[in-house]
Amino acid sequence: MPQLDLISFLSQIFWLSLFFVLFYLFVFKNLVPFLSRIFKIRAKKVAVAQATSTFLRGQDLKTAESTTELLFQKAFLGANTVFFSFSNRINAWVNHELLSFNKNSTNLNKKYLNILGSVALQNQLILNNLQKPISIKKSFPFLKKVVAKGFKKSKKK
Repeated sequence: MPQLDLISFLSQIFWLSLFFVLFYLFVFKNLVPFLSRIFKIRAKKVAVAQATSTFLRGQDLKTAESTTELLFQKAFLGANTVFFSFSNRINAWVNHELLSFNKNSTNLNKKYLNILGSVALQNQLILNNLQKPISIKKSFPFLKKVVAKGFKKSKKK
């Protein structure tokens, strides 16, 4: 078996040890300083964050509350002004539309009343004419001629 051969066994140990030493030196010279820098930077960032948080915790709570209260007041005032400006615009638009509708509706109302009056007048005239006795001769003078012609034609046949 070639793995247990003493001639090749010695060369394998040599190359293994050489590779291990070179890899160890590469890691020791390049990777360890790089990783240690990263860990130091992280440690500094954590220390700064802790110092900031302790500073903010130690700061007066009234200052923080007044700051948030001031921010809320500014936001409320901004929203309030926007709301009222839109409300005023909408109110002006509704009033304008209402006035134009009222102008148009008065004309429509006048026309409607005129139509109702003329219909009522027509109905009254019809009722008045229906109550009077109707004479065929006065109401339909042309019927007299038609009836007379009809009788003459029927006699000729």
